Amino acid sequence: MISCESEGLLLEEVEETRLPAVLAIYNHYVRTSTATFHIAELGLDDMRGLVFHTDPRCRTFVLLDASTGRVDGYAGISRYNPREAYDATASVHIYLDPAATGCGTGAKALRFLERYAAAQGFHVLLALVTEENVRSAALFRKLGYVSCGVMHEVGRKFGRLLGVSIFEKTLPASGDPESLPAAEAVR
Repeated sequence: MISCESEGLLLEEVEETRLPAVLAIYNHYVRTSTATFHIAELGLDDMRGLVFHTDPRCRTFVLLDASTGRVDGYAGISRYNPREAYDATASVHIYLDPAATGCGTGAKALRFLERYAAAQGFHVLLALVTEENVRSAALFRKLGYVSCGVMHEVGRKFGRLLGVSIFEKTLPASGDPESLPAAEAVR
């Protein structure tokens, strides 16, 4: 189990007991936004498939409010593609409780994920962001992700055809001390 504090943000590897809170956050975005292309709300079994990974390098973390222990969101990395040639490439995802947006939580979580991913041997992180999700696009740009393409009209939600922007960031080598998670995270 990985648990740490990064930039004042408490992170814990997601466990079964946290799954209902994670599911509630995700289903909020299913119902109200194009941040995800799921159209119907998910159940617990579906959510397990999204947050628990077969690749031991890939993890999902809950983001906890330091004073209450409340789940403010979750973030993780997953395999971009199962083919071996992509072993050093991961996708990154962050979903925040609406009450936790706009206060730097997403940026802190993303910086932690970058350090964690580099320590796991990942070289490139990719983020796929719906074109109209300007807040997420701004977050990735702010943290040095480069837009490397747009897939036009690849998803349909709320009766609209939507495009997806692809952002990428090359990570520092895992031997670089700046790329490693905090010492307490490597338990």
